[in-house]
Amino acid sequence: MGLGRNDPCWCGSGKKYKVCHLQTDEERTRAERSLKTPAEWVEYHRKAMERDALGLSPEIDAFAPLAALEIQGDPMEDADARQWALYDGYGAGAGLVARLPNEPGGQAAAQRNALRQTLAGSFVTLHEVIECKRGRGVRFRDRLTGLERFVRDEALSEQLDPMEVIIGRVILFSKTAILLPNWHKVPFRQRKGIIAGVEGQITEAGLAQDDAAGRARWLKANPTAVLGPVRSALS
Repeated sequence: MGLGRNDPCWCGSGKKYKVCHLQTDEERTRAERSLKTPAEWVEYHRKAMERDALGLSPEIDAFAPLAALEIQGDPMEDADARQWALYDGYGAGAGLVARLPNEPGGQAAAQRNALRQTLAGSFVTLHEVIECKRGRGVRFRDRLTGLERFVRDEALSEQLDPMEVIIGRVILFSKTAILLPNWHKVPFRQRKGIIAGVEGQITEAGLAQDDAAGRARWLKANPTAVLGPVRSALS
C-alpha cells in the first residue's frame, strides 16, 4: 500500500509525505516511463542515489586512505574519490550509498533498493577487452578475479579494442552487465606491469587465483591498490 499525503515520509525526516518526497517521487514515476533499457533505468536511478547520498554528508573530510592518490582541492570534484566515498566508504564504515534508507512498499521500490545494494557492493578493478562486437557491445574479463561480463553498449563498442584494459566498475543488475561511468583506459604499454603489481599484492594476501569472491572483497577494501598505479600512469 502506498503512502498517503499526510503520512510520515518514508525517508525518516519526520515530515509529512506531501511536503517531503511526494513531488520527487511523482516526478520519478513520470521519468521512469521514458526509460527504455535496463542501462537507462540504472543510470537514472544511480544519479538520483548519488545526489541523495552526497546530501547525507555535506562535509567529507576523512580521506586518509586516499592520500596515495594525491587529490588536490575538493575530493568530491575528483571522479575517483567521489566514487570511492559513494560506494566503498571513507574513514570507517560503508560508503554513502549504503547509508541511504530503504524505500518501503511496491515492486519499483524493491528494485531501487536492490540497485542501491548492488552499487554499494561494487568494486573497482581492471577489465581486459577480450571481444568487441561493433554496434553491439564489449566482453570484458576481470584480470584480478577472472569474471567475464558482456556489456551491451553500442557506443562503448566503438571506443574500445581487444587487448585494451580499463579500470572501472561493472555491475550485474537484473541479469544485465553495466559499466558505470568515469572509467579510464589504462595506458597500453603499462597495462601488464600494473596488473602484475596488483596481482602480487593479492597473492601476498593469500588469495588464490580461483578465489573470485575473496579477491572481490580484497579489491573492495583496497581500492587505492588499483587506483594509485593507474592514476600515476595517467598523470
